[in-house]
Amino acid sequence: MYLTGVLQAFGLVLLGVAFNIYIRMLSLFIDTDPIIFTLFSLLSGACIMTLIAGPGRFAKDTVFHLTTWVYGISSIIALAIDLYVVSYATGTEAGLFSRWAVPACFLGAMIFLKRKPTKTDYFANILILIGAITLIYIQSPENKLPLLILGLGDAIFLSTMYLISETHKVGGQAQQSGDLRDKMREIGRAHV
Repeated sequence: MYLTGVLQAFGLVLLGVAFNIYIRMLSLFIDTDPIIFTLFSLLSGACIMTLIAGPGRFAKDTVFHLTTWVYGISSIIALAIDLYVVSYATGTEAGLFSRWAVPACFLGAMIFLKRKPTKTDYFANILILIGAITLIYIQSPENKLPLLILGLGDAIFLSTMYLISETHKVGGQAQQSGDLRDKMREIGRAHV
């Protein structure tokens, strides 16, 4: 079980790096509108997952749940912000800007989910905040304010997504069912 988690984490890191390089290349060599790209990529992914999952449970409940819509809108805005960030920063820096969501999730978990933080949580979040301040400090003067606004916006919308995914009633039922198709159906409908 431990090795599986390590391998999944490693795979996610590699995919995250590949995504940041991909969106940086798009911003440099192809005139891509971030909103259109975001809508197309999320909608096509949602349609593919919905088609693979087929008809079944959780479809109607997911679509008519208000938090599903908040999650979907937050994911659209967060991905669009990621695409705007790479027009001001490198792909590596864009990946670091998205990590601003960690302290935002930390605060959200303390405020909304009533979680008790440990000393390690505080230490890790202080390190991330130091990194965030350094990241803004090393940018060129004309890019500091746009990147600060985009970074804070990304943190807000990503943390909203993460907190909703943790508390979403239908999503929790799909996870507990243990059926991969139920999970894909719920995630696909959330992104439609």
